[in-house]
Amino acid sequence: MDPKFASLMRGNIQTDLRKWLKLNCKEAERTLQKLAQKHGCLLNCSALGRLLGVSYHTVQNRLAELEKAGW
Repeated sequence: MDPKFASLMRGNIQTDLRKWLKLNCKEAERTLQKLAQKHGCLLNCSALGRLLGVSYHTVQNRLAELEKAGW
C-alpha cells in the first residue's frame, strides 16, 4: 500500500474514532489487540479490563462503540 494513502486512511480513521465513537485511536487499538488475543474464548470483560487497566464498564462501552461503527 502506498505510504501516503495509508497515512491518509489512518488519519481518517482516527478522526472518525474521535468524532463518532468518542474513543481515541490508541484506546481502540489496545482494546482490539487484547480482544484478539482472547479470540475464540468466552469474553470476560472484567479480565479484559484488568489487562487494559480499566473497568469492565469501560470495556463494554468501548466494544459497544466499536460495534456501532461496524468494527
